[in-house]
Amino acid sequence: AFAALLLGVGSLALAFVLNALTFGVVALVLFRLPTRKLEPGAQAGATAESKTSETPAKVSLATVLRPTFRPLLALSLLNVVVGFVWGGLGVVTVILSVEVFHVDEATGTGLLNAAIGVGGIIGALIAGALVLRRRQGPPLVIGAAALGIGLAALGQVPDLTLALIAIAFASAGALLVEIVMTTLLQRIVPDAVRGRTLGVIEFGYVTFYAAGAFVIPIVAFGQSGLVLLLGGAAIAVAGVISLVLLGQYAIQQPVDDVRRRLADVTLFAGLPPGRLETAMSRATVRQVKATETIIRQGDAADFFYVIAKGRVVVSQADAQGTSRVLREMGAGEFFGEIGLLSRVPRTATVVAQTECTLVALEGAAFLELVESAGLTYMLLDVHRGAVSRGAEAVSAGGPASG
Repeated sequence: AFAALLLGVGSLALAFVLNALTFGVVALVLFRLPTRKLEPGAQAGATAESKTSETPAKVSLATVLRPTFRPLLALSLLNVVVGFVWGGLGVVTVILSVEVFHVDEATGTGLLNAAIGVGGIIGALIAGALVLRRRQGPPLVIGAAALGIGLAALGQVPDLTLALIAIAFASAGALLVEIVMTTLLQRIVPDAVRGRTLGVIEFGYVTFYAAGAFVIPIVAFGQSGLVLLLGGAAIAVAGVISLVLLGQYAIQQPVDDVRRRLADVTLFAGLPPGRLETAMSRATVRQVKATETIIRQGDAADFFYVIAKGRVVVSQADAQGTSRVLREMGAGEFFGEIGLLSRVPRTATVVAQTECTLVALEGAAFLELVESAGLTYMLLDVHRGAVSRGAEAVSAGGPASG
């Protein structure tokens, strides 16, 4: 929005320089992203299903996506229609500036694109309030309708001020559609093939975007209003068809009360609801019998656990093999994070004192959750201190925090 405004007031060189600098900032951010790989033994104890989800190279894309073909077709349809129309809009704004509003080409184009940026900010704020709703159908249709109505109005209004409002309205709808579609894709597509699926869908979007940028300007000369009206109608119709094809996939299945215990863990206080929602969907529920060993000291760290029901005993053996009870834990408490955070074998043994119901989160998913909020190093410091104090207490024969 800011760069387009600069373009509108005539600072062409500065607008291009700032645009280049923003790409430089993005490059630095991408360069600093972690490239963590699972360590040997990190998958110990994983089920066959979870192992399959961690080996995407061995999974056939068509096989995995076949059960979700209909909802993916719905999202792809809306995606390519929006891409085609939106691709042509960039050139149509120039045509509107010169033919309809009779303003300087750079000024009119800059102001219209600035309005697109402002509308995008508004759409992002609206999406932030709607994207965590269980039902994503209404926001998807609202976004498609806003985009369609805004584009149709853009081609009919005779005044530049009204055109700025119309294109901002359309931009808000476009961003709402984009965020809802991305959210639905992440909910629908299995972990093992999500990257490849997004790649295919993005390829389709870019292809139709380029086609729209080539075709629409050719037919828009002299009849830009009709072209925008038809484009807006096509997007609105595609939104309705997509909603019908999505069906129940537009509704997030509620997380059961057991896995919801993950959101009550004090360790995750303050994390974005979307991150917690993803973690709860990836968690599993494990039933444990009394006296069963859940974690054995020295084994590879694989899962993080939350106690939903029952009690466990935490013990630690010293160098001579003498075992001491560190503490007992009950419902609402958690364990298994020290080995995962520190990348070390299990530091203690945890045995079920009674029949237990546990919420288990696989190690990679746990680390992804805490790293998303920048918690890792802070938690490492806290737990290193706790382990140190616990070791000192055990060696002194006193109580330990575990």
